[in-house]
Amino acid sequence: MKKILFIIDAQNDFCHENGSLNCQDSSIAVKNIIELLRRTQFDMIVNTADTHEEDYYLESIEGKHLPIKHCIKNTWGHKIHKGIYDTLYEQTCDWYTIDKETFMVNPENIAKVLENEYKCEIYVCGFATDICVMNNALLIKGMFPDRFEINVIENCCAGTSAENHNKAIELMKVNHINIL
Repeated sequence: MKKILFIIDAQNDFCHENGSLNCQDSSIAVKNIIELLRRTQFDMIVNTADTHEEDYYLESIEGKHLPIKHCIKNTWGHKIHKGIYDTLYEQTCDWYTIDKETFMVNPENIAKVLENEYKCEIYVCGFATDICVMNNALLIKGMFPDRFEINVIENCCAGTSAENHNKAIELMKVNHINIL
């Protein structure tokens, strides 16, 4: 059975100690993602990148609710964490990055990735558990409710706080997403 991994927003602003929105326990999640990539063979890896424009972010709905500039295109904070990026280059499977402008990947991009996939397992990890990881796991589940098992790898995720991480994990469980 094919294994597809979605790594959500493993970018410096979320998972580096100097990132503008560094998630709690992100260094542990980064180490666990690197270890996962080294010990598990995936058939495909989809890496997402939260992507905002310098001049527009604070005017967006997200920017009005979260007025901290982050993941601004072509900045250090927008780049994939070096350790994860380097480990991705060691992979023998196809992998690529999809930019996203909001919490979720554009559903059309998800449809293109998964349109010809049947009998596969979907794995999700990344940052922040309570925002982008949860939203993307629920998006995939909603688009393909009976086609794929969705598995979130909890120790490869970090949330905005431990409390928010745990709440998101519980919400995903209620929505029939497996927590590993």
